[in-house]
Amino acid sequence: MRDRRLDRGASALGILFILLGLIAFVWIFNGADAEAFAAIAPFIGPLLLIGFGLVVLAMAVSTDGERRSRASVTSSTADRVPAPEPVALPIGTADHADVEIVFGAGHLHVGRADPGHLVDGVMVGGGLEQDRGGRVHLWSETPWLEWVPGLQRDWTIGVTGEVPVRMEVKAGAADVDIDCRDLRLDELIVRSGASAVRVLAAAHGHSRIRTETGAGSLDVTVPDGVAARVRTTAVLGSREIDLGRFPAVAGGYETPGFLLADDRVEIDAQTAVGSLRIR
Repeated sequence: MRDRRLDRGASALGILFILLGLIAFVWIFNGADAEAFAAIAPFIGPLLLIGFGLVVLAMAVSTDGERRSRASVTSSTADRVPAPEPVALPIGTADHADVEIVFGAGHLHVGRADPGHLVDGVMVGGGLEQDRGGRVHLWSETPWLEWVPGLQRDWTIGVTGEVPVRMEVKAGAADVDIDCRDLRLDELIVRSGASAVRVLAAAHGHSRIRTETGAGSLDVTVPDGVAARVRTTAVLGSREIDLGRFPAVAGGYETPGFLLADDRVEIDAQTAVGSLRIR
């Protein structure tokens, strides 16, 4: 007979969800304010998904036999994980770069490419496509595997610093580092779910950074000598702004003399239940 054990974490979470559901029903049937409910309604679906994921993770190991079975499955799956693959696209005659990166789980590092390359680096289990001119699309070919412990991807991607760059990064539950200091950045767009995202803004020129995060964290570092204009929205999350560098102004935060600075960045950061840090 297998040694079956009760997972206390799963039980506690199950009880918590039951209590929250009962409280919600009581609240609704006792005439809750309709406008208040409408304000929080958009967040119910994502929060339920996150909660369901937590329950599944908490119930991951329930019996010794099941643990051995899962270990066997994970081992056989790991055998199918592709090897790291170097990539390099020559810059050719491109006068700009428009790069989109779609990444699931694992670690993603983005920096400057080697001279003469539009995009280069090392990918594991990824696809790459170049459209017209400088438009490049990189994506994960097996995103469902990346959520399995031990099978997360590790990508190192370089983007040209020789021509103006527009870049969009989409990440699920990843550890993301984006170093734009040596790029001729026009615009960076980051959309993430439960990722930890760190961005180093461009050191030269006029650039824009727009971010949308769900339940993750965002940390943006502005290089010394670069002025910034910051706009933030945190629905249920937190924000931390370096007021010494970016004093509060109407509608946000801004370096004194922002419009006169040769090197400046506009930052528009939004989060649902995550954290923002601008320094």
